[in-house]
Amino acid sequence: MILSDDATLETRTKVRIETRDLRREDIIDLKAAANGGMAIRLQHVDPATAGFNPNKAVEKFPKRTDPIR
Repeated sequence: MILSDDATLETRTKVRIETRDLRREDIIDLKAAANGGMAIRLQHVDPATAGFNPNKAVEKFPKRTDPIR
């Protein structure tokens, strides 16, 4: 989960929340605003119990963006 300041959001907090599926070889490339903040939470998911299919293409873009309202 990635929480970051986003002045373009029409919410009270102006905080963007993103989730991404990553593999160990992925690089997270993020840009923070000059006076902005950011927090990242990484959570390990066991492929054996998560229905992981190594032959299936992994989406490289966030699956969803849920701004706090």
